[in-house]
Amino acid sequence: MFATLKYALVIALVSVLVLFVAPFVLFIHDVLENPECIGLEIRPLGQVSEDTIKAVLEVNYCSEVPLKDLKIQLSDREIGIEEVKAGKVVKEVVLSRGDLEVGIVKVEFKIGGLYRVVLEYR
Repeated sequence: MFATLKYALVIALVSVLVLFVAPFVLFIHDVLENPECIGLEIRPLGQVSEDTIKAVLEVNYCSEVPLKDLKIQLSDREIGIEEVKAGKVVKEVVLSRGDLEVGIVKVEFKIGGLYRVVLEYR
């Protein structure tokens, strides 16, 4: 009787571990296989005022593991996207000239909502 309980617990533990580790392993595999799997681009569209510019933030992503809570920090501005799935996400934003001159300072996201990744550019 205890042997079946022991096997059931082992199977449950292995299943939970696989569910937690699989998104990370799949993400790493996709990025190593295609280093251009994640692409960020900010393109200016036009001038709103003397100091502000309307721009498009484009995120290209190729993995099946969704990225949650994507935050892109420019000099003083943070742009957030709740979820990025495979494909392209386009978001219009209004930025200051300083934001465009400095460029991307930090990118933060969660792989599958589980593993937090922070990339800081200096």
